[in-house]
Amino acid sequence: MPRNQAEIERDVFNAYKIVRNHFRKFEPLSIVFGLLKFLNSPSTAVSASHQPWLILLLIKWIFQDEQIWHQGRPKIDDRNLRKLINSVYKAEEKGRSPQETQSLEMFFRRMMYQQFGYQNQIDGVLSSFTLDVKLFGKDINPGFSQEFKQRFQLTVEEYLVLAFAIVSSLLANENQHDFQVNFFDEIADKFEENTSFHFLEAISITLIDIPERLARPIEKGVNSDEFHETSPFLNFPFVKTNDRYFVTHRDLVIRALKHFLYGSLKAMNSDKRNRKFSELFEESVGNHLRSLSTNTISEGQLKQKIGDQGKVVDFVVEEIDALVLVEAKATELAETGRLATNTQRLKDRMKSVLTAVKQAEQTLERMELNGLFDQNSLKSYLVIVTYGQFYIGDGTLLGALFEGTSFSAPEAIPIENIFILSFAEFEYLIAVAKECKKPINGILEQVKEVASKPEDRKVMFQNYLDDLFPGLELPRDNNDPFTLLLENSLPGLNFHKDE
Repeated sequence: MPRNQAEIERDVFNAYKIVRNHFRKFEPLSIVFGLLKFLNSPSTAVSASHQPWLILLLIKWIFQDEQIWHQGRPKIDDRNLRKLINSVYKAEEKGRSPQETQSLEMFFRRMMYQQFGYQNQIDGVLSSFTLDVKLFGKDINPGFSQEFKQRFQLTVEEYLVLAFAIVSSLLANENQHDFQVNFFDEIADKFEENTSFHFLEAISITLIDIPERLARPIEKGVNSDEFHETSPFLNFPFVKTNDRYFVTHRDLVIRALKHFLYGSLKAMNSDKRNRKFSELFEESVGNHLRSLSTNTISEGQLKQKIGDQGKVVDFVVEEIDALVLVEAKATELAETGRLATNTQRLKDRMKSVLTAVKQAEQTLERMELNGLFDQNSLKSYLVIVTYGQFYIGDGTLLGALFEGTSFSAPEAIPIENIFILSFAEFEYLIAVAKECKKPINGILEQVKEVASKPEDRKVMFQNYLDDLFPGLELPRDNNDPFTLLLENSLPGLNFHKDE
């Protein structure tokens, strides 16, 4: 029988106490370095079956323990380390079950945010860093760049080049478990003195500082959400001891490096910085749309046609027999949304994204009043492009997810014609449209057909494209701003640009 919330938290705390009582028997740092070695051993680092998110949770619990600096305990041996690891695996079994979540979809969403971040490939890194140049570069976003330089003592461009060097090494060498400043010696003369040191300091934390950074509020104890939460080590993926910077987990490091500039933006907590970021994000979406052969109407052009009273979407793409409305939302789902156990809470946390549906409805109504749209002769679609991944791969899934809530699709845009894409997926869609010479709505129709069968439905839009266009080799733009940044920053050096 499903447990209530109090019973879940009671069981989780009792399971946690078993783990805590075990690790309290041994010298904490010997456990931490034993766990880091386990996380980064070749057989473990490439396998999700070892559940690295739980090992990182165990490390967090060790540093949060009030007895962290108590002396006189023996170092842990391999047998007890394995026993400790198994105890945290068992503790997770006391967490929330599928029956204790509103639906299977909500349960699996929590698991996706927990686990999918531990899968990284070089092409995804290149795409992410290319977008970062467009959103944070010194010539494009000088206000952010200046504040970033003041805080971290390196430029955005220096950060991206050094981050790419780290990522390249981690993906090429499974035995790369730690770094020192001299790792960058070959390229150090390309930067100002101590730039490499400042870079490693920006993305690391010292052992002595971890307990304070991870300290819980006095009133807050262990809770069931911790099994699915984003690891706090995403904010400092290297642990520094003496002059060495130890990798927490390879994929967590890569994910953290991809997220660092966006995280820094949010840490600035500046409306001015956020507005500029949103403008640049919208501009990047528009540039991709304008690279197509079809006509793209911008928000400004649209307002000239239908007036500037009320809300409109950012872009309208005119296909032969359809309108594709596109709205750029420079956001990602907050942690409370990722951990949501019911659709109402998820809907509340997706408010800024779901407002795009209302914007699209008002846009079409006003276009119809001005003779620019007739829903009897033109199909309409809505593509919402977000900075982060929302794991809602198609409109059918969106409709199923929010069934029973106040969310509904407008009459002119059927729910199955609404798509929420990450920027990387949007780029993929545009690239397929150009390479295959297909209209956007034609590709969306293909996705809809697959999504109409529940057994074939997917949580990521890119998976539909992978299946619909297998073996399609998309050309890489060697003039993209990140490739040019590498070539200009490191002339003569060969950084791998291909997967």
